[in-house]
Amino acid sequence: MINIVYKDGLLITSIEILFRGNSIVIENVVIDTGASETILSPDVVEEIGIFAELDDYIHSFYGVGGSLHNFFSKPSQNRDNPGCCTQVPSAVVASFFHLLKNL
Repeated sequence: MINIVYKDGLLITSIEILFRGNSIVIENVVIDTGASETILSPDVVEEIGIFAELDDYIHSFYGVGGSLHNFFSKPSQNRDNPGCCTQVPSAVVASFFHLLKNL
C-alpha cells in the first residue's frame, strides 16, 4: 500500500528503490501530478550503488537557469508494486506515471 499525504498544498509520499540487491527508502518525495518524472539527488541513491555507468542514457535539460544533466539505468522492481518503476534513472529521474496509475 502506498501512503500519500497532502501537506502544504503538495502530495508527499515515500518511495523504495531496489538496485542490484540493495534498497533504500526515500522519505518526503513530492509527487508532481503535472510531470511524468521527478528528479532525485544522486547523493541520496549513491549508498545503494547507483552511479553513472557507460551504458546509461544521458539526458540534458537546458533553460534560463542553466543546464542539468542526468543519467538513466534499470533498477529492480518495487516490492510493493511489481509493475511500478521499471525504469528509475540513476541521477535520478523517477517516473511516477506507473505509481499513480496503480493507485
